[in-house]
Amino acid sequence: MAKQLIDPESAVHPLRLTMSDDDWERLDRIFTHKSEEPMTNDEIEAYMDWLYDEIAVRKQTHYGITTLQ
Repeated sequence: MAKQLIDPESAVHPLRLTMSDDDWERLDRIFTHKSEEPMTNDEIEAYMDWLYDEIAVRKQTHYGITTLQ
């Protein structure tokens, strides 16, 4: 089986690429301090995407694989 490299820029939620540091700080406040600030569904999905990547980086013990079926 041949190895295939995936472009990390295409493997993330598109909103993550356009959010500012202020956006991320606001979402951190919302999720960690239960702030009542407004947020969109796309922002929630982008935050969840980022959080998944953070956990994977810390817990992953081997290179990722892509399985085609």
